[in-house]
Amino acid sequence: MKILSKEKVKVLAEKNGWSLMQAEGYVDGETFRRRGKTPSTYVQVGIDDYSLGFRSGFYERQNRPSTGSHSRLSVTPLSSQRSRDTVESIEVAAVSAQHA
Repeated sequence: MKILSKEKVKVLAEKNGWSLMQAEGYVDGETFRRRGKTPSTYVQVGIDDYSLGFRSGFYERQNRPSTGSHSRLSVTPLSSQRSRDTVESIEVAAVSAQHA
């Protein structure tokens, strides 16, 4: 591992509250993804800190920028029977996948 990578590992560990092994796995996962390499079965299914970090770096999600507001949808419940009862609207907040 290069000196720059070792520094990045330390910074990531401190910034995110990770162990050094998890941060090292993250950096290695990023490197594998960028180079188009296939990860080993061990890092794909392992539950140790290194493997968790590796998957975080390798399968990094590309989040779209948030607009900062959520749209509001009005949902009207449907009944199977027609009746004289009033139907109330229910307001539902649409939340993007990155906020769920």
